[in-house]
Amino acid sequence: MTTADKICDYFSMPRSISCTFRVNAPWRSDSDSKSLVVSIHGPEHGKYYDHVEKTGGSMYALAARIGVGIDGSDSRKHMPSIADYAADHGMPEQALRDFGWIPDTKIIDGKKTPALRFATPTGNRWRILDPSVKRKFTHDRGYKSSWYRLDQAVAMATEKSMPIILCNGEASVCAAQYHGIPATAVTSSGERALSEDLLAELRKRWQGRIGLAMDCDDTGIRAARLLSAQLIGIGYEVTVYDLALGAKEDLSDFVAIHTGESWPALAAREAQTGGENPWGSIGMLASDLQNYDRKPPRWIIPGILTQGAAILAGAPKSRKTWLAAQIAWGVATGGTVFGDSIVCEQGDVLYLDFEMTRDSVATRFAAMSERDQIWPDRLRLVTIEDEFPRGEEGLALMEAWCQDHPGRALIIVDVLANLRSMRQRGENLYDEDLMFTQSINRLAERYRVAIIGVMHLRKMIDAHKANMISGSTGMTGGVALSMILTKSPTDDAMNELYREGRHLINSDPLALKWDPYQARHILVGSVMEAALSVERKRLLAVLQGRDEMSIKELSIELQKPDSTVHSMCQWLLSQSMIDKVGRGKYAIRKNHGTIGFGKSVGFVGLSDLPGNPIISDDIRKGIGFTMPLPEAVNEAENTQIRKSDKFTDNTSITAPAPLGVLGWVWRPADDPVYEKIPADHLKAFLGMRHTAPDAAYVSQKLADWKVGLGIVPFLRREK
Repeated sequence: MTTADKICDYFSMPRSISCTFRVNAPWRSDSDSKSLVVSIHGPEHGKYYDHVEKTGGSMYALAARIGVGIDGSDSRKHMPSIADYAADHGMPEQALRDFGWIPDTKIIDGKKTPALRFATPTGNRWRILDPSVKRKFTHDRGYKSSWYRLDQAVAMATEKSMPIILCNGEASVCAAQYHGIPATAVTSSGERALSEDLLAELRKRWQGRIGLAMDCDDTGIRAARLLSAQLIGIGYEVTVYDLALGAKEDLSDFVAIHTGESWPALAAREAQTGGENPWGSIGMLASDLQNYDRKPPRWIIPGILTQGAAILAGAPKSRKTWLAAQIAWGVATGGTVFGDSIVCEQGDVLYLDFEMTRDSVATRFAAMSERDQIWPDRLRLVTIEDEFPRGEEGLALMEAWCQDHPGRALIIVDVLANLRSMRQRGENLYDEDLMFTQSINRLAERYRVAIIGVMHLRKMIDAHKANMISGSTGMTGGVALSMILTKSPTDDAMNELYREGRHLINSDPLALKWDPYQARHILVGSVMEAALSVERKRLLAVLQGRDEMSIKELSIELQKPDSTVHSMCQWLLSQSMIDKVGRGKYAIRKNHGTIGFGKSVGFVGLSDLPGNPIISDDIRKGIGFTMPLPEAVNEAENTQIRKSDKFTDNTSITAPAPLGVLGWVWRPADDPVYEKIPADHLKAFLGMRHTAPDAAYVSQKLADWKVGLGIVPFLRREK
């Protein structure tokens, strides 16, 4: 039994595949005005509209509302004809043919596919009829967006003294014009702002009122606001119409319901008119933002990975997939990553592996796990056997997973290209890449999870590592974090992880060494530290205790040839770790609290955290941190300030980012460590515990005040 038959039987009407009838709305017990209009256009095509509620929708929406099941032979799973397509848009087949829509075929993915061809001012377009093809419309390469049936809309509006109606989609234009509404649309534009060329053409042909009747979903609502502001800004009088239909309904659905009464029905749906400012509901005033309940970014891996979309791109054989699996395992178990250096926040993980089978993934996890270890039940795997959908349907499934898992933390997509829909010919590559990654980032931010997309690198070498990621710069433009894994140019056993992100405080590249026994990447330190050979460390250690030394003096101390020492000094000089202080003389660079990198004393990243060392202990002991000598401190005055009522605190004050999220707090004001702060700066420093934006800011202040300490001695670990 078809869905049309079930609906007719429900309302005790004769079965038909082409009819319109009015009945009382069954969801209102007092309904007696026959306000519900049902229009059937085929076995599985139709609309309904409730004139009391002023809402409507498709045949399937009505079936769901009255509780009758839809036919298992849903025609949307079969190949529709031009008659089916016309009926579904509220007009007879001949009307659609009169608008120039002709049955045709189009080559899609190497196959001839049934389609409807129609002409536009800038070339032919095709509406693909095969429901298994994700791409609904296509055109030839080089196609340029244009106004569809604008001249006819202008003629109708002029004759009937009506506004022209901007809608989304060429089929909606045909259906609206067939039912007497002067509609037009921009071809191949989606629901975006109008280009300067299109605006100029519109102003040339039409100066009257404009109505907006966009699709009934969030995208359509945003497009109406955007276009309204754009058109009002150049002098048009604009009316926005609320079609009051379902989330996937549009103007063609509206006119299919109202047929000959479509214009009066649309005019009654006015939502916003004239010169009203559409910005009333968009954005937030700074005065409101000041008191907004701000949430700090969620660190899934402290100092490495925050909420938001991220790209992990790697060169061939760099073991990027192993790294992704290692991260997934660490988060699902609440264990460590990069060896034992960093502890992950435990949470639910969804791993979409589009390139490997379950057997392959199991083999990798077996290599990574310890003997007799129970594998985590908070890690769900999807492999090539599962046939995960692409595009919007895939993103919808990812969102459903987030909604179903309150403990969600991480989604990994390997590789990211297998999630996106097939590219459309003629579309702008940057725009497509940016919109794709932005949609993923919005999903990640909405649910405060990290979504890592694994990608490949191009073969080209670029000093800016993000430019090596496959695709346009739109891929990196839409994400919160980019991570690039490359082979070390000096050590075949090492990889280098470059990071660029919105929330990173310390983005120094990290050196990772592959451990074949653990099947894991192990963190060695920063790339700079890994590059420090034993001999270079010895040279720095010798310089550490001297004001300056010549090449000859260093050669004697190190028992190395002059040429070797000269080469080491030139390398350290190029890395800003030493200075040339005279003819042939070298000294440790002053006022730098980290090893090179051009950063100020006491800069706090993960390298400064005890128990979480990116700078290894042997480097700390061999080189240490060069600090300026502290100024003399007036101890009596210092003690008096610390014991004043203003700074007497018995409660824990959270440390500034990123240390606060790791459980660090300030030591109380009576702690002896504060004796190191000069009295003339102590009040400012104690007050800074409540106001400092981040740890780097505090460390810079300590350097400015010539305090021979970084921020860490003033903190303690509370949890």
